[in-house]
Amino acid sequence: MMGDIEEAGQALANARRNANALGELPGGFPSDEATAYEIQRHAISAYGGKRVGYKIGATNPAAQTLLGTDHPFRAPLFDADCYDNGVIVDEPGYGLIGLEPEFALRLGTDLPARSDPYTLDDVSAAVDMVHPAFEMIGLRLPHELFTKVLIVTADFGANVGFVAGEGRSDWRQHDLADVPVQVQVDGEDVANGSGANVLGHPLNALLWLANDLRQTGDHLSAGDWVSTGTCAGVVKIKAGQQAVANFGAFGEVGLTLKA
Repeated sequence: MMGDIEEAGQALANARRNANALGELPGGFPSDEATAYEIQRHAISAYGGKRVGYKIGATNPAAQTLLGTDHPFRAPLFDADCYDNGVIVDEPGYGLIGLEPEFALRLGTDLPARSDPYTLDDVSAAVDMVHPAFEMIGLRLPHELFTKVLIVTADFGANVGFVAGEGRSDWRQHDLADVPVQVQVDGEDVANGSGANVLGHPLNALLWLANDLRQTGDHLSAGDWVSTGTCAGVVKIKAGQQAVANFGAFGEVGLTLKA
């Protein structure tokens, strides 16, 4: 079994590195959460990129219903797959499912592993900057499997890339739950939402992540990015199109998918 898990992780890492699609995983798909995360762990190791933070998925009821889960999941963000605002990017060979407009938090202090659970005040105090962001999502596996949370978790949490706009250090002057988020593709309104769609408040997503990592002996570090989950569903985008998400007082983030 362990051999299959290692092979599955290696296959996912190779597919991500080479932008190739996989039809299946060695040994089959994970049947429980522990196995999904173990495959992800081996995929991270085999991919070899520098981790610069985490993405959190399934942080709103609609996403949880789609994925068949009642709680979030996590996966790493890699330096090589993080881009500047306004980037023009290629669609990977395994295809792009879409974009998720998200609040991205940048930590100013560590949230180390500890025995006591973190509180909302603890994690709030650790946040230095808040940025508007897009997460690019896709699977190295067949896209119809995007409704299976264990497969999504194993496959790098469906992360493809991450784009952040300019951040604000005075974010505490605003209630993130009330910040509106509007997305346009080629100037046409396609989606809208708010920070309240992310577990009621984006900081609740960070709290979940800090405590989930704490239970595994892992931790968050100063400088880490935390992308907290979509505020407005999954936005479809085609080659040659430009997407822009407006986060009200927090400005805009955008990208163009190369034609």
